[in-house]
Amino acid sequence: MSLISLLVKELGKPKLHNIDLKYIVLKTCLVHYKLLREHEGTLSNRVYMLKKVLESAKLLKYPLLVDARTFTILNGHHRFHALVSLGYEYIPIFPVDYAEDYVEVYSLRKEFKVSKIEVIKRSLSKRKYSPRTSKHILVGVNLPSSNIKLESLKRGYFNTHCILDSII
Repeated sequence: MSLISLLVKELGKPKLHNIDLKYIVLKTCLVHYKLLREHEGTLSNRVYMLKKVLESAKLLKYPLLVDARTFTILNGHHRFHALVSLGYEYIPIFPVDYAEDYVEVYSLRKEFKVSKIEVIKRSLSKRKYSPRTSKHILVGVNLPSSNIKLESLKRGYFNTHCILDSII
């Protein structure tokens, strides 16, 4: 089964066609944290450490890597939890078209088989992988360093504004 076939089966065709990827893919955007789906767990000590780093720096260097169709977090689960626990409602994301070849996934653990389809299935079913199981890389695309001031995440805007609340 292809990734697109799985999404049509799980989400329905009309839901997929309401999202025009050309306007959002490969651009840093802000979304409300409730739109994002997780596919793996987190380590509480790592979340705690990131909270301290974020509080000290008062900025987020990189956005979360996210599938543009399902809003599944691909990389950045610990940053996500740290930001939410600090009270930030809007999260910077870098949406990608997960069905495309420029996004690759591999397992960081020998005991788990990781694939794009399995990542999406787990995010839709809430049956998460263990923490730090998958790693996503972009081939030929650089994840931009955004250096977003945390204060702008409370208000829901910053200079590369792209709010996606209305499409879900």
